[in-house]
Amino acid sequence: MKKLLMLASAALLAACNTTGENTYYANDGYEFSPDPTKSLALNVMQAGGTTRLLKDADIPAEAWDDVSTAQYATGFTIQFLQNGILGGISSLIIDSNIDDAAPLDWPNYVAWIPVSSSGFSASLQKEAFNKNIANIESSLRNHGAVITVSEQRSSFYSIEYQGTLCDKATSIVLKANPSLKSKIDSGRVKPCIMNLYPEVIRPAKKSISSDNKGDYIVVRTKFVSVFEFGVINVIPEGYFVYVPPRWGTPSLMFNTGYPSVRDNDNIYLFIEPNNGNQAKLSKL
Repeated sequence: MKKLLMLASAALLAACNTTGENTYYANDGYEFSPDPTKSLALNVMQAGGTTRLLKDADIPAEAWDDVSTAQYATGFTIQFLQNGILGGISSLIIDSNIDDAAPLDWPNYVAWIPVSSSGFSASLQKEAFNKNIANIESSLRNHGAVITVSEQRSSFYSIEYQGTLCDKATSIVLKANPSLKSKIDSGRVKPCIMNLYPEVIRPAKKSISSDNKGDYIVVRTKFVSVFEFGVINVIPEGYFVYVPPRWGTPSLMFNTGYPSVRDNDNIYLFIEPNNGNQAKLSKL
């Protein structure tokens, strides 16, 4: 076991000390085709325009031979990340503003939005943008939100909401920083808000999560305020959300300890597939 952990540590350190590809996945409107040799997490992020700073770790083959296979692999992967042995990946992601196409310091939705025809015209991009906002709002409502504001504000889109989801989001924020209670009570701080920066990335002929062919446009939606943590598990059906190791502000910092891509069922890690098996954890 000790040898195996050392191998895993070495592989992960090598993986996060690379800039990765920087051409094929540029935000240029080209169609995206998933690479079966890469993790679903990495494919999702590269489809969403990420060009640097993320690369799959190469886990030793014997790590996949235990009962639970991927669960076993991700178990010690998370241990290394949480214990700070891979602190480099966190600093790389926090400093990712050096790459405009890789907003890895905040969470992102990545979604394959069905559109009415093939291509990447301005009208199709607007269609995908509008459907993306509608999907996010629908998901919020399904989780108990009553939307009070939904509007474009300069460079970002803002959604404010009330209801039971607002109560849950406020509870999560106060648990992270109880000193914010007076500001929330006075209205100076509004935790029930999503400030989003949607960006239409590229066309695709099928969704990464389905074999059904069709006309899609990949849309990445970056979260641009810290309070989205309160709804980080409110994921529209068919969407993925990228969760960085940590994000926030000095007064409200959230820390997961490791980067991941999540859907409503699983947490996918940046680990090379083994015989087609993805390294993933089931969400509780």
